[in-house]
Amino acid sequence: MITTRFGRVRATVLMAAVLAVPGLAQASHCPAFPKVVWWGELTHHSVTADVDRRYGGNWKPAIQTWRKNLTKLQAIRDKDSTAAIRYKSTVKGQPATTRRVKLSGAKLDQYIENVWKRLVVMYCLAEQPTAQSR
Repeated sequence: MITTRFGRVRATVLMAAVLAVPGLAQASHCPAFPKVVWWGELTHHSVTADVDRRYGGNWKPAIQTWRKNLTKLQAIRDKDSTAAIRYKSTVKGQPATTRRVKLSGAKLDQYIENVWKRLVVMYCLAEQPTAQSR
C-alpha cells in the first residue's frame, strides 16, 4: 500500500522499470488488472476495445486520463481529505443506477495503489505490437 512519499517513489520506480527494461513492456503477457468493484470485470481485451472505441486505438489520451485521476487522488490524500467516486452499477435485468463511494485513509491508499497497477497494465498493453500497429 502506498502510504508515504517513499511509497509513491517506489511505485514510480516500479512503473519506470516496467517501461524501461527491454522486453518487459513488450512481454506477451501483461499483468492482470486489479479488482475494483466499480471498475467491473476489466480484461486486456475489454480495455483494448474501450481504447479502440473511445480513442481510436490511441493509448496516450487513455493513459493520460488515468494519470490525471491518480494526481487528483494523491492531492486528496495529501490533504487528508475524502475522495468521492461515482460509478454506474449494473445488475443483469435491472436498470443501471448511479452509486457513490467515499474513500479516505487506508481505503483511499488502497485505491491509489490499484490506480497505479491499472496504469502499469495500460502502459504494458500500449507497448504490445498490436497496439502499436493501430
